[in-house]
Amino acid sequence: MLKVVLGTERYSGMGLRRFLGDWRGADSLAFDLYNPDQAPLTMVVRVHDLQHELGNYALNDRFNNRLEIHHGWNYFHIDMEETQNAADTRQLDLQKIDGIEFSAIE
Repeated sequence: MLKVVLGTERYSGMGLRRFLGDWRGADSLAFDLYNPDQAPLTMVVRVHDLQHELGNYALNDRFNNRLEIHHGWNYFHIDMEETQNAADTRQLDLQKIDGIEFSAIE
C-alpha cells in the first residue's frame, strides 16, 4: 500500500516512471483509490509509452481517464485493450510502457 496526499492545486499528483516496462501479458489495469473526505474528488489516470515520452506529450497520444473518487475506497478496472487503443493515431506500445500518473483536479 502506498499513501499519497493530494490537494487540488494545478498538477497535484503522483507518477511512476521509467520502470514499468512490458504490459503485453496484462489484460487489465486495476487499482484502488481512497478518499477520506465526504466530498467527491475528480482525478485523472494517465498511461503513456516511450513513444509518447519522446514526443510532444500530446493529450491525444496517451491513455487518459477521468475518475470520480467518492468517500472511502474506490476500485477501478480498466481493460488493457482500452488503454492500448487510447491514442488517436496509433496503438500504445504495451512492451514499452513508460509511465502511469494520477492527478487530482478541481
